[in-house]
Amino acid sequence: DVYAPNVISVNGDQVNDRFYFTGPDDYRLSRLRIFDRWGNMVFEIQNMALNDPTAGWDGSYRGKLLNPGVFAYVAEI
Repeated sequence: DVYAPNVISVNGDQVNDRFYFTGPDDYRLSRLRIFDRWGNMVFEIQNMALNDPTAGWDGSYRGKLLNPGVFAYVAEI
């Protein structure tokens, strides 16, 4: 019942601009980590509510928007 998108498009149109999970309101992500293709962790959050785009990843690392690419994630629900 939990959904994670397979693509985001960080272009400011408010559609798919953030990577976050959706599902039942009583579920939470214990931890979410996102890695670039070289294995560097570019995002981490703990105790994240589902359905909250403001808590999701915005495609940036250290305040700078990353180039389009392939990223891997590990999520604990």
